[in-house]
Amino acid sequence: MFWNRKNEQTAALEARMEAGLEALGQKLSEGNTQLADTARVLDQLQRTVREQGMSIEDLLEEWSGRNTAEEELRTRLNECEDRERHLLALFEAYQEQIRNLKRFAEGRDGEWAAQIGLMEQSLEHHRQMCGISLTGECGSTVDYDLHEVIEVMDTALPEQDRRIADVYHVGYLYQGKVRTKAKVAVYAFGNMDRRTEHTTKEEKGDGHGYSHRD
Repeated sequence: MFWNRKNEQTAALEARMEAGLEALGQKLSEGNTQLADTARVLDQLQRTVREQGMSIEDLLEEWSGRNTAEEELRTRLNECEDRERHLLALFEAYQEQIRNLKRFAEGRDGEWAAQIGLMEQSLEHHRQMCGISLTGECGSTVDYDLHEVIEVMDTALPEQDRRIADVYHVGYLYQGKVRTKAKVAVYAFGNMDRRTEHTTKEEKGDGHGYSHRD
């Protein structure tokens, strides 16, 4: 009977051990599965990091290329602006020379003056194609946005009032914007009458033996 009880205890202990080992095996299997899943996640993360790293490198390379292209474009734009400025200065110098030749020829050599006039007409088409328009023409009405008045001339004719009497330096517009104002002399009607009236009052004085002065 003693041996029967001992065998039963031994069998129960073995059963418990087998159950424990089976549970441990199941946990180990579950742990291996989790480890495998973790390994797959880590592998995917590593691939993603490598891909993102390559994408960032590509992006940085592309950005660097764009910056280089923008710098080259900015350099070319500055060069074009400098060239444009020099060409406009050259045009202004030539235009002034032609005008001076025309003024010199007028009254001295009619054929020469006519030839210079034809030269100006032939250049007008090219000026228009370049977006250049001359300002400052004798007889036209003064426009303070286009003309700089440096002299005022008296006139007895009311229809000449505020008309350009002479042009000392031709101005021009470039691409619709004023580049240089024309320096002109302008007729003023009534200035002579006002000065005469003022002078007469000064000559009359104020009755005390002296004249008013401004």
